[in-house]
Amino acid sequence: MKLSQLFGLACLGLLVGMPALAQEQPAEQTCPHPKGWKPTNEELQRIVSDHSQWLEKWNPLGIAVARPESANLEKGKADGDWIAVAPPEGRANLCNANLRELELNKANLSWAKLNEANLVLAKLNQANLTHAELNKALLIAAELNEARLYGAEMNKADLSGAKLNGAILLFAKLNDATLMLAQLNEARLTWAELDEANLDRVEMKKADLLETNLNKANLSGAKLNEANLSGAKMNEANLSGADLNQANLSRAELKKANLRQASVAGAHLDSADLTAAFYAPNSPAPDAYVAQIKGLETVTFPDGEEVGLVQLRDLLQKAGHRDLERQATFAIESGRTNHSIARNNPGDIAEGVFRKVVFDLTTRYGLEPARALLSIAVVWALLIPVYSWPICRQRRQAKYASGIYRILPKDRIEMHDGKPSLDNPARVERLHARGLATLGWSAYFSLLSAFQIGFREFSVGTWLTRTQPRNFALEATGWVRTLSGLQSLLSVYLLAMWLLTYFGRPFQ
Repeated sequence: MKLSQLFGLACLGLLVGMPALAQEQPAEQTCPHPKGWKPTNEELQRIVSDHSQWLEKWNPLGIAVARPESANLEKGKADGDWIAVAPPEGRANLCNANLRELELNKANLSWAKLNEANLVLAKLNQANLTHAELNKALLIAAELNEARLYGAEMNKADLSGAKLNGAILLFAKLNDATLMLAQLNEARLTWAELDEANLDRVEMKKADLLETNLNKANLSGAKLNEANLSGAKMNEANLSGADLNQANLSRAELKKANLRQASVAGAHLDSADLTAAFYAPNSPAPDAYVAQIKGLETVTFPDGEEVGLVQLRDLLQKAGHRDLERQATFAIESGRTNHSIARNNPGDIAEGVFRKVVFDLTTRYGLEPARALLSIAVVWALLIPVYSWPICRQRRQAKYASGIYRILPKDRIEMHDGKPSLDNPARVERLHARGLATLGWSAYFSLLSAFQIGFREFSVGTWLTRTQPRNFALEATGWVRTLSGLQSLLSVYLLAMWLLTYFGRPFQ
């Protein structure tokens, strides 16, 4: 087939397929009503009545309200994909409507369109707004107590000062909505979406927020006493000054969340993720069950406000969670060090740098005690080629130079003609070897230098000499002796840090 024919067929296929593609992408729906239009009472009653008849004909209650046990909660779907069901035409369309101060208590407006409607001071107590569309609607000071808002879309809606006490908002979408000073006491917001919502000083006492999305939400000063926030996603949320007393934060995600001046007395934090959270509550300690908290070592706090972390560490210590306790200690001490370095006072800066080098680099304030032993091993390995140099040098060249000597003490046991003898004079000989023997002697001398200093009976260097086939000691002169002494001092400090941090709590 020629190239021109292939090109023609391709064009024909595009012409045939374009209508189908256009049908797959629905046209953008626009509101047929002008902004702020106000229906008359008769017109509104007719719209609500027609909507009720439409609901009876379509009968979506079995789909929209009843949730089968086989529902897949992660995907938000059930058998038949009821959440994705598109209702037929004929539902009430009150978009852009001015319904200010209107009374619609117990009204059934499920699946109705109320996008950008003005419902300021409206009364919708016990109303059924299941899957209703309320995007960008004005619900300022509206009354929605015990209203049913299953799956309602309220993105960017303004609910400032609204009353939603006892309301049911399962699967509701409130992304970027404003709920400042709203009341949602005992409301059910299970699996709702409230990402970037403004919940400043909102009242949500005993509210059910199980698995709710509150990422980047503003919950400053919110009252969430005894609220169920189990599994809620509150990453980067602002919870400063929030009341979380007795709240259930089990499995909650609080990555980079701001908890400064929050009240967490009796709150459940088990399995919560506090990675990079700003944790500085101003209250009594949370609930004593604090198992499996994540990201504690990354928690930060303002200068001088580490009390909340100290409380948490005490709970972890009493519960026997040693690893989590170490993480909390690291967060506290590293935070203090960083704040000290950040100050303009030269003394504080010097202290911070000292703590950083001496405690952080060695064991990370007890978080990684094995790091001290690893440092000893690294220094030991790095000095092996250094000690090999004086050992492999020729005797004539090293006659008056720094070197390593083997000392054979007096009255040592020696074999003469197959018989042991103690009457042997002391002897000193320069240590000299070639090839692999050089590496062997230098590695052994580096090991002895590392553990030369001990603690009374605890002297690893003495124990190592007991393994030698002959009784001798290795001594150095010149720069080799100086380097060996520095290695001994560094190693004994690292060994002490390992012992103190592994078996004790030096930073508490």
